[in-house]
Amino acid sequence: MRFLTLTAAIFFSTIAASETLSFDHAKLKTDKMKNCNLAKPPLKPGEESNHGILMLISPRISDIPKNYTGCQTVWITPNKKIVKMSVVEFSNGEVTKYTTFKDEAGGILFSCFYSENKLVKATGNCEDELPMNIPTSSKPAGCIDKSKPYSQPNECKYDG
Repeated sequence: MRFLTLTAAIFFSTIAASETLSFDHAKLKTDKMKNCNLAKPPLKPGEESNHGILMLISPRISDIPKNYTGCQTVWITPNKKIVKMSVVEFSNGEVTKYTTFKDEAGGILFSCFYSENKLVKATGNCEDELPMNIPTSSKPAGCIDKSKPYSQPNECKYDG
């Protein structure tokens, strides 16, 4: 959660000294991978809350098969807007890439390439090992509103 909190804090802050990294969508092989080109979340995404900001996650970890090749996307909802925050790419069940965006236009804050949970290539500031909270666990749709401090309905447990 610490890494996700840090990522969200960086995402929200305006970093005057950083430059937008180029992002060549034409070179991505994700157009044929499941869930990799979602502009908006599906109707019932997973949910998480970070410092009072609703995060929408798709697909949920519980919906990702062990041999999954595709993506998990996290959106944040500042001021009721939906903004893509990060994308995790999987190849045959292994996380191979984690990208976090720094702005609504899709400017990349960092993009980390992993093999066997170890960093093999980085654009921006990446951790040497895949963070423990990647991919992102979530509650079922509607559960953030149903949950209260220290109490949540049985159907509102985290996956993952």
